[in-house]
Amino acid sequence: MNGDHDARGTRPSRGLMALALTAVVMAAATGCSWIRGCAETRLQVEPLHVTDRSAPVTFTARLTADDKPVRGARVHFFARIGAPGEKLGEQIGDGATDADGVARLVRRDGVAGLVLPGKRAVAYSAQFATVGEVGGRDYCWTEASAPITS
Repeated sequence: MNGDHDARGTRPSRGLMALALTAVVMAAATGCSWIRGCAETRLQVEPLHVTDRSAPVTFTARLTADDKPVRGARVHFFARIGAPGEKLGEQIGDGATDADGVARLVRRDGVAGLVLPGKRAVAYSAQFATVGEVGGRDYCWTEASAPITS
């Protein structure tokens, strides 16, 4: 049986699948409203200036709740790729926060290694979204972004 059919062997309604997808997108866009009682969080990222786009680069993000670092959380990093007239996002990796709430992602191939020829990484973002507890506590979804310049 392939992925186009449910357990009964019937094909699910495309309208129902679209409604479910819309619900997921809405939940993510509204922050923590879908997790009752989650602690508000904040991610901080800094603009990244590189002089050599192929030199190793470290992306960082700091996650806090109640102005205190959140330790042991998984933060996902994304690059915004730009070419004339387009901007696309692509996940480039992730990292766990340390005792200071800082997650790091090292890219040995630099920002040049994030894109195909003729394209350019123009910004990066970090996103924290958990389904479950981190250190015994539920935290709300958050994200932040910053430019990449050279």
